[in-house]
Amino acid sequence: MAKADERMKNVVLPTPQKIGGEKVESITLRKPFSGELRGLSVLDVVKMQVDTLATLMPRITTPSITPEEFATLEPENLAELSMEIAGFFTGEKSRKT
Repeated sequence: MAKADERMKNVVLPTPQKIGGEKVESITLRKPFSGELRGLSVLDVVKMQVDTLATLMPRITTPSITPEEFATLEPENLAELSMEIAGFFTGEKSRKT
């Protein structure tokens, strides 16, 4: 089983974002467990389909992103978070921590 820290990825946001009523500069992603993928297509996650990510991100982010907050993510923040999530599934090790 992977160590807990190997399941976590801190993502520095290109643009600070208001989450949970506070301006945040980074979000921690946790590699999802199978149950958190319930109802989702893993292929859609890897393809970074926005509707799929809107369901998944609230399940694996700290601070937790609500669906309403997801809808207001800056495009560059969405892209950065999406690439990191896809990396959990592609085994990409070259992304910087």
